[in-house]
Amino acid sequence: MAIDSDMKAGSGVSRGPISRTYESVGAFCVYPYFERLLRSLRSHRLQFQRHTGEKAIKLQGAGSGRIVGWSRNSQTFGTGTKTFVVQSGFAAANGTTLRIWQTATNKETSYMLGTVTGVSGTTLTMSITTNTGSGSAPLWLIATEFSTRVIHDAGSNTLISITETSAGSPEVSGIQFTSGTGTSHTMLWNYTAGGQPILLHDCWFAQTNNGNDATGSGGTIINNSTHRGVIWNCSVSWSYFALSDSLWMHLPINARTEVWSSPSTMGMADTNGVNNIYVEDCDFHGATAAVDADNNTKIVWRDNIMDHAAFNSHGYETSPFGVRHWEIYDNSFLFANIGSASFNLNQFVFCRGGTGVITNNSFEDINSQAYGDKDEITFGIFILGCWILPPGAYSANDGGFVQYPAPRQFGLGYVTGTGHDGQGNSISNGVYVGDSEPAYVWDNTGFTPVIGIITNNCGSFQTDNPLGYVQAGRDYILGPKPGYQKFTYPHPLRNGGPTPTPTPTVTATFTPTPTPTPTRTPTPTLTPTPTPTPSATATFTPTPTATATFTPTPTATATATATPTATPTATPTATPTPTPHHRHRTPTPTPSATATFTPTPTATATFTPTPTATATATATATATPNPTTTPTATATSTATPTSTPTATATASMPAHGTRSGI
Repeated sequence: MAIDSDMKAGSGVSRGPISRTYESVGAFCVYPYFERLLRSLRSHRLQFQRHTGEKAIKLQGAGSGRIVGWSRNSQTFGTGTKTFVVQSGFAAANGTTLRIWQTATNKETSYMLGTVTGVSGTTLTMSITTNTGSGSAPLWLIATEFSTRVIHDAGSNTLISITETSAGSPEVSGIQFTSGTGTSHTMLWNYTAGGQPILLHDCWFAQTNNGNDATGSGGTIINNSTHRGVIWNCSVSWSYFALSDSLWMHLPINARTEVWSSPSTMGMADTNGVNNIYVEDCDFHGATAAVDADNNTKIVWRDNIMDHAAFNSHGYETSPFGVRHWEIYDNSFLFANIGSASFNLNQFVFCRGGTGVITNNSFEDINSQAYGDKDEITFGIFILGCWILPPGAYSANDGGFVQYPAPRQFGLGYVTGTGHDGQGNSISNGVYVGDSEPAYVWDNTGFTPVIGIITNNCGSFQTDNPLGYVQAGRDYILGPKPGYQKFTYPHPLRNGGPTPTPTPTVTATFTPTPTPTPTRTPTPTLTPTPTPTPSATATFTPTPTATATFTPTPTATATATATPTATPTATPTATPTPTPHHRHRTPTPTPSATATFTPTPTATATFTPTPTATATATATATATPNPTTTPTATATSTATPTSTPTATATASMPAHGTRSGI
């Protein structure tokens, strides 16, 4: 692992922003303890473990930088005065240093760097002093510079492993995580019975290595095995248009199968905010699958910017259990038709298991010259012909007739606890099959989202039709979910204290329209997967000088345990181009020094400070990072106040390829 900072001191390697301040606590100087700990951990994986009597660990950098804006006006790389049309609500003080680069390219190798000279409405004027790019581009990202960056050079080991603890919430903030030579995950979250939610905020994940999410080889950034946590104010970008295996977050290992035998914890039902994973006020740029909500996951995806990026999930088919429920609301889904250079985004939301709500989002039309007209929301069921567990594909045992429902399929959850699948089973793979708990879609604005039902099942043989298993009016309802109230926003744990009882929100009123009849569309043809842009290393000029304090309490013990991770070969997934649907649509809106870290598999580093007492070591770095503004997405067209989705049947392929054993 390499740690970059803006703190250089003469020659040699900077100690970084979380180690520069000598602060006396009693008769002891803090820095020597932290230096010894850091030196000890440097030759191993940076891993956080809970020890008896300790508090939760906090890892705080001096500032990650953040993507604060985007522009859709064609502009040419170069120096001097440049003007960009940005989103409504953009704000940056004169003199702020900003980096500007083309969406889905490498921000370290082809960019413009300069200072703000003026912001007037949606017009940003820059004085560009550094340029490494050439030509022109129609889509741009705009960001502040980092103060602390961690480069993943940890080989086949996970860079940072965090384990929950009952003593408090482990917390990571203020760091930009960037791909390096590492071939495994950047971060791993581990479940502990009785543990507190992990907190991750004010970070930037800049992904430059393409790969397979099973190993993280440039693919999955966070492999999450717990069912709770809070993430906010993070930027996620890729240096290429990421396909479905280059996820930011994958949640495949959650073993909490009891969620299928208990009522949902959607909205206010999560009374203390610790039963779901919350992702809020983040921004994602350029990915067919930014997240994959998988086995037993309960996730809330709210107030995020989805810039040419999609929310995905898994059902009970290529996964042993499937997603339990999802809440997708108050997000902005952005897409720009830029002709032949448009991104091949299959949909914004893809759900093929469990239940949930999709409400109060703003959508733009996925319709381009290059790839045609796509559905904004896709529902599906793959278990009919793609089931990795005995007795095999569900449809292989139904004699060619629909035997609704399939176990834990889309539109099922837990309400009565007395459900059976269409073949009479109440248990499948040791877990309850579920009973009717339909999804709800209502009050989405902007372009009216079109709902498509995937009719080809992982490309596998099937004797019956998914349209017999996923139907409007039964498995999903075009109207408000009765009694549903959104959980408190922002999440109470963002304030650093215990979670209070949430305050109820007002339930939206909505008059659903009659259920549309799905219609099949022709089978698509495959389109080759675009080649990712190569990664490269660039030289940057960091900004503020950070100061920090590290306050241990006596006898803190930190243990780093490295676990080798095998790296399987990634299997490319083809991204098909569906034949455009002929539908009635709303008109398209116009719309630092470096410390080298060499991990050693299966090693343990232990650091024990001198004083005698049992307590917790908390490393805290404070700094004044570059100004960071939370992006605000506003469509540049007149939005439809309330829209009711149109339902169609789609023969499009899944946005995530079939995987074995997950």
